[in-house]
Amino acid sequence: MADWAIIGLFLFHPLAEFRPLLGRNIFELVSSIPPDVFLPLGGLLIATFAAWVMPRGRVVSALGVGESGYLVWRNTIRWVSIPLTFIVLLAGLL
Repeated sequence: MADWAIIGLFLFHPLAEFRPLLGRNIFELVSSIPPDVFLPLGGLLIATFAAWVMPRGRVVSALGVGESGYLVWRNTIRWVSIPLTFIVLLAGLL
């Protein structure tokens, strides 16, 4: 418990304004990792699985569309969603 108190002192102490990590203090860096990195990474992995691994029959039955609807969905995921999600992930890393 005392360890967390010491960490808290560094987060809310005047030294918290010291920004050696990409222009951010430690609190800002730690609180930005989940939304900036993990959320886009999870979306990228799910979209990749859905676009290249999931069986066609399962996707068609889940979406309730025909063959042409499936092709539109698959091409949108593969060539629009995945590259845009990758760009969001790169922006979160920079």
